[in-house]
Amino acid sequence: ILVESIENANSDMVVSGYFRVTQQGKIKRTVCLKNEEWSKFLNLAPWGKIYRLSFLKENGLHFLNTKKGEDVYLNVLAYAYSDKISVLPYVGYYWVDHEKSVTNKIHTKISRETDITIMFQDILSDMKKCNISQDFLEYFFVKACIYDILFSAPKSGYKDACELTEKLFYWLSERFPLWKKNKNISFFRPKGENLFTRFAVKTFCDLHKTGLIRAFLRLYCGWFVRRG
Repeated sequence: ILVESIENANSDMVVSGYFRVTQQGKIKRTVCLKNEEWSKFLNLAPWGKIYRLSFLKENGLHFLNTKKGEDVYLNVLAYAYSDKISVLPYVGYYWVDHEKSVTNKIHTKISRETDITIMFQDILSDMKKCNISQDFLEYFFVKACIYDILFSAPKSGYKDACELTEKLFYWLSERFPLWKKNKNISFFRPKGENLFTRFAVKTFCDLHKTGLIRAFLRLYCGWFVRRG
């Protein structure tokens, strides 16, 4: 299906959706992409896609040598370098959620080797051209910061979660001084974004603006501790 699509549309890339499943085959999440500009950002992994080899070679696209975000780096740059990307509503890839995978072990801990600002900075430094709108690029970084905090905080604890939040939002303010005014930080935007994700991003940003983020993180980390 992906080969036919890339050949028929003469695209540089084709991006499709995926199922996230347990090791027993139970579907935990279905990601089906819509025909919206933002939809391709719902899949930043290397799978569920097909790439034109000449496009990768001509732009020197490769994985980043980091413990976290190596594939995000590749795909954000690919999205920036091409205006010929096809998004399919097709869902065919099964992402099996292994309890002992790198994602569920190393990525859930806050440490120097999982510092995503390294990947962030490399994206911005290596982006020689950009077909991504400024609003979307900025929103990508805001969302990525919030996702990293929410994903890492439960197993790292309240103190480390607060320090990470401070560090990531300081980075945002340094690189994108007007990020708080981004129109995509909304319950209704961007089109193609998951409704739950819109809610999480908007709520987290509102808590940060009102100075309530530490109280939220204390409750959030405490809830996971009580769950065991």
